[in-house]
Amino acid sequence: KASEDIQNVFIKLGKKICCIAPEVKEVNRKSWTTYQTSPLKNFCTVKLSENALEINMKVDKENFTDDKKITRNISRTPSWTFDKAFTIKSKEEIDCAVALIKQSYQSIGKSKKKLQQNNNH
Repeated sequence: KASEDIQNVFIKLGKKICCIAPEVKEVNRKSWTTYQTSPLKNFCTVKLSENALEINMKVDKENFTDDKKITRNISRTPSWTFDKAFTIKSKEEIDCAVALIKQSYQSIGKSKKKLQQNNNH
């Protein structure tokens, strides 16, 4: 079971992720929470553990920057389509996490724009 401290970090992080853009929705799954702009457009997940939050996210690898080098690469599978993962354990890490997650949100927006541009030609 997650500690009260980490539950508070989870709540604060969730509120900040939902503030990235008006269309961002929080969807609770069995063992994680997904953040998405539409039912098939998720850009990040947050999994609550006893003393940390594990965040998985989609990124545009060419443009992604992680100055603090806290993310690690993960392999996509047909059912888990995320590229990067990292953990946070305290409120002090929320702003850094949100900066990384914002890039994830922007990367799914870019892929949509690319598709629209390709369809126009």
